[in-house]
Amino acid sequence: STLGAESGAAPPRAQECIMPPRDTARPRVRSVFDMLWRVLTGAAADEALDNVPFKCGEACPSLVAAAPMPSDDCAICLASLAAECVRTPCNHVFHNECLTHYLSVSRRDFGRRALCPLCRGPLSHVCGIAVQSTSGRPIEVVPLPTPGERCHLDRMYRFLSLGGFADLPADSVFYLLSSNEDRHTPSHACMWRVTLPCRAILHLNFRSDAHAATADAWLKRDQWQRNRDIGSAVSSGIPNGPYSGPVFSKAVEQGETCLPGSATWEGVYFAFVQLQHPPHAPPA
Repeated sequence: STLGAESGAAPPRAQECIMPPRDTARPRVRSVFDMLWRVLTGAAADEALDNVPFKCGEACPSLVAAAPMPSDDCAICLASLAAECVRTPCNHVFHNECLTHYLSVSRRDFGRRALCPLCRGPLSHVCGIAVQSTSGRPIEVVPLPTPGERCHLDRMYRFLSLGGFADLPADSVFYLLSSNEDRHTPSHACMWRVTLPCRAILHLNFRSDAHAATADAWLKRDQWQRNRDIGSAVSSGIPNGPYSGPVFSKAVEQGETCLPGSATWEGVYFAFVQLQHPPHAPPA
């Protein structure tokens, strides 16, 4: 107190010694919560996704080169179709550069769900695999995702890592891009019907051990095997993300296969299809 009196400076108040002023503390706290939210929802992966090279032909092998059509206009840029062009399976023609840019931008919102800009028809190559949700909610077969792409059609959750699935041959592995609201499907009911063009291995990646436990009865009944050779994919999500869990696999024959529900708030499992014999090269 003597030193303060001699220097003429008032001693600091106790509150000032304990914490910084409110106007500097609040932005710091807000930035921490903002960062956490971005990680959980997958928004933080958007910037990283922009750095992933995107090639139109690789993402959509069903596209074919088309001869220039100077008398017609590209529906994307409205310029004459005089440059390098591609034709979609729905018979629409665009500049290759325009469609590449369109798909590169749209995949941020729809993952690998490549759709025609005109008729919204599917552009992705699915090798004859068909899938249907018994709930009527959207579900699609798409190429093997990459980190940063969406896990579901109705959520913004993203894959943070593909785990061991990234080591599988990308040209024969496909992902069922589903609606997470199908999580309400009871474990005794069929959730998705998958029709295969040939023999395949199905891989189901659950969100956690507790999630897999809800499907224990039909996993045993239908002879699914725990696959410890494939590491779990990791996804963002709320409230307990990032999520990862056990992988179960099963070899199935050509035709229709039913995948039951798991009736859990954590969400649906991730389903991957690994074709054993491509449709163009059937087994001998």
